[in-house]
Amino acid sequence: MDGTSAGPLPAPLPLAADGYPAAGGVTRRPAGQAESARANRGW
Repeated sequence: MDGTSAGPLPAPLPLAADGYPAAGGVTRRPAGQAESARANRGW
């Protein structure tokens, strides 16, 4: 490391309405209570 930059920093990730990084071109859908319970039943 010689203190020089390797180039410009990448742009920050776009965030979805819930604060998590948003996937490009894909809208996230909220999971309902039934789906959430089904997905988490193995925990």
